[in-house]
Amino acid sequence: MLANEPVDDLLSPADSLDYWRQRKAAGLARANLLPLAAELGAGINWLTITAILLIGEPFEGLSPFNGISLRAFSEDVLSAPREPQRYRRIEDLYERLDEIVRGAIRLIPEDMPAVIGLSGGRDSRHILFAHLAEGRPLPRLVTARHFINGLSERDLAAAQMVAARLGAPHTVVDQPGDRFRPEWDKNLMIGLQNLQHSWGIALARELAGPEALYDGLSGGILFGRGRSVASFPGRAEPRRPPFADMRAHLLKMLVDRPLELLRPWAPPHLISPEVLQTIRDMLLTSFSRYEQFPNPLSLFSYDQLTRRITPHFTFGMMPNEVVVCPYDTREMLHFAFSLPWEVSCDWRFQDKALAHCYPQYADLPFGSDLETPPPAWTPDEQSEAASWGRLRPLLAPRLSPAGLEYLDKSPRSLRTVQSATLLAQAYFWDEHGYLPDAATFFGPEGA
Repeated sequence: MLANEPVDDLLSPADSLDYWRQRKAAGLARANLLPLAAELGAGINWLTITAILLIGEPFEGLSPFNGISLRAFSEDVLSAPREPQRYRRIEDLYERLDEIVRGAIRLIPEDMPAVIGLSGGRDSRHILFAHLAEGRPLPRLVTARHFINGLSERDLAAAQMVAARLGAPHTVVDQPGDRFRPEWDKNLMIGLQNLQHSWGIALARELAGPEALYDGLSGGILFGRGRSVASFPGRAEPRRPPFADMRAHLLKMLVDRPLELLRPWAPPHLISPEVLQTIRDMLLTSFSRYEQFPNPLSLFSYDQLTRRITPHFTFGMMPNEVVVCPYDTREMLHFAFSLPWEVSCDWRFQDKALAHCYPQYADLPFGSDLETPPPAWTPDEQSEAASWGRLRPLLAPRLSPAGLEYLDKSPRSLRTVQSATLLAQAYFWDEHGYLPDAATFFGPEGA
């Protein structure tokens, strides 16, 4: 079991900042695996590495290191009501969502300044509007470009529209041209535990300060926009489809499709039939525990996948002492996971809630609604080629000639950058038992 076991992540927030400070301490403990692994002399758990390369993060108690088990969250979430809640008007649900968000904001003292990472999506926008509705002064607004090119620029454009409407100062954070370096350092910060959010390093530097940080992580998963739900063919059904259909879809999304991206280059020992079958069996066993809930896909995705990112990213990477996640309280989870199937699969649920509760802003588009994005940020090919040249020797002895040639010649998609970096670090750790920082491994920037 991981040392310094985190506090109960689903405790109802206390009437002070202690709850969020405990969440911060717990997130740091959960993310900071490398010192513990080095102390124990723990080797790499290659089954977990395969799971991360496929899914993006581990699930259940899987850890990247042998001998270290990461506690699963599900015991707490599974205490939520299993019967779909009834409602007279859909507007009642919109108002209930808003009240829960505002209730989390009221836990922060009125005289404590706030900062928010404003994206072009629903979650951070709802928190911002709720903050203002509570009579609080404008928080500091920061938007970071990320590495998903066109989507990044649409997010930025939508966030700028919100800031302009409010007449608020708005800081835009650019990304470095070399994606390998932040990927490497992000993995050091979170102990090789997921592929995502290296763009958050630049954001964290700008958010740092004495303010309480609002984070909107998890809202999309809770309310119909998670990839497992949004891609499910039966999501538009008025009644919940057969559970067997959901199981098949889950395996398709989490194993079969990602495998198509790995198969051209991944070392055979990572994607052998035996390893893949073990991961499939573990996923199905885990998923079966959510069968009695109104929307098993949403709950599984949140509980076993997204909720692991919260401690790593929001609490583990962000330096602010107080980090507030209104979408990650017991009250919010009980509300979200008791919504009827047809409501929980409505990917416009939050849009409608915002339009109902804050009609004065209903004309502002979300990033995903913008049809013509501005020119996208692109990485510096020369810098990335130099970094790839330093990673390549770690992978070359383990990859087939065809696999290595594929990585040498293929366009470096974000997923390829993420996967190759993580795998190279796993091999480095297996040889040396430690990981240097990016500056030490890659050398001076621009070299």
